[in-house]
Amino acid sequence: MAQELTGQVFRWLTVTGKTERKVSNSPVWECRCRCGNTVYVPGSALLRGNTGCCVQCMDTLAQIRRTKDPVGTSYGKVTVMHATGESRSRSPLYLLQ
Repeated sequence: MAQELTGQVFRWLTVTGKTERKVSNSPVWECRCRCGNTVYVPGSALLRGNTGCCVQCMDTLAQIRRTKDPVGTSYGKVTVMHATGESRSRSPLYLLQ
């Protein structure tokens, strides 16, 4: 029997329910992204950390990384509030709302 993931949060995704579908024998879960989009993700991808947001948010995060100083800028439903430090690779980290 597959692990129950309903209600769990994986980065920006909250699992809302299990579907009847399977991908490579892994159940597919319906998830709600922080931005409000619904996505369908195999449980194995959620548990390994391979998926953490919808495609639109992934594009938004890529735009933020390419911008020299994104603080105060809005990208769709996401606004960059302020820098919060650096990652291990010395890339800037930002608080998003």
